[in-house]
Amino acid sequence: MTITIFILLLLFLLAGIAGTFLVVLPGIPFMFITVLAYAIFDRFHRITGWNILFFAALTLASLFIDYLSGIMGAKLFGASKYGTIGGIIGGLIGLFVFPPFGIFIGMFLGVIIFEVMLSKKSVTKSVKSGTGSILGSIAGIVINLIIALAFLVSFIVLYWK
Repeated sequence: MTITIFILLLLFLLAGIAGTFLVVLPGIPFMFITVLAYAIFDRFHRITGWNILFFAALTLASLFIDYLSGIMGAKLFGASKYGTIGGIIGGLIGLFVFPPFGIFIGMFLGVIIFEVMLSKKSVTKSVKSGTGSILGSIAGIVINLIIALAFLVSFIVLYWK
């Protein structure tokens, strides 16, 4: 029975890893819920409260990175506060209109539209800011993938210790 539970947990955790780059899945928060549910089921025998705090910290770091990576990329490439707001609005609209990759298209277009219309920047500078938002988001995905792999390896080590 132990190997069956382990395989089932591993499948859930792998789905969470897929969620780090498929924005329609909650990724690392899904992984956290999986580990927490197992810890409760196992009465914190293999996964302790301290381990849960570690996994919670990884989850919070992931959420923080998700939220800020596109914004920081846009800012790094010269976006104004209007461009940043446009990127957030565009990303949310894109996520629902063209999932899963619409978030990138929406963010890119949102930055450009808000930069041109509200900040009165040139199209060239606006495209540069929009590109920064996409590059920042991609960097965030890569960092979250690393966090997800650390999450997975840590769980496996704790499970089989």
